[in-house]
Amino acid sequence: MSRQGTALLLALLALPTAAMATENMLDSQSPYWEAGPRDPKLSQACSLGRFNERQMGRYVVRLHAKAGGAAVLGVAKGTGLNLWDPDKLAVATEDYMFRLDGTSACQVFVGGRKVPLPGQTRPGSPAQPPAPATPAAPPVPPQPTVPGASPQNGPPT
Repeated sequence: MSRQGTALLLALLALPTAAMATENMLDSQSPYWEAGPRDPKLSQACSLGRFNERQMGRYVVRLHAKAGGAAVLGVAKGTGLNLWDPDKLAVATEDYMFRLDGTSACQVFVGGRKVPLPGQTRPGSPAQPPAPATPAAPPVPPQPTVPGASPQNGPPT
């Protein structure tokens, strides 16, 4: 093969990697668990392949924690940017950071989530139905008081 043919072959082999360039969204000294609250439901869906990055490593957050917790997290947006979400679990105002995406140990951390107060639901989530009310016991008619009567012994004879 000529030099030109080798150069062309190397250029063609480099094309797929050039198309998958990584964009660094953030560099920080924080540990990965401070990226946002870990969502157990989204983490489970990620482990099952139902909530993942469309292109792993396309957008990343680099965390350089010196005392532990350093990681490179993949990023997707709730608007659908770089997000595979067939079950429609995403909220448009949130950002999702993936640790160990593509594995059964996947963890999803959520940025931009406002912590709801007790009794509130987060935006985009279905409202929780009210707790079923327990029916009130029917009123007990007042019993006449009889001297010497008791519930164990019955009325006096």
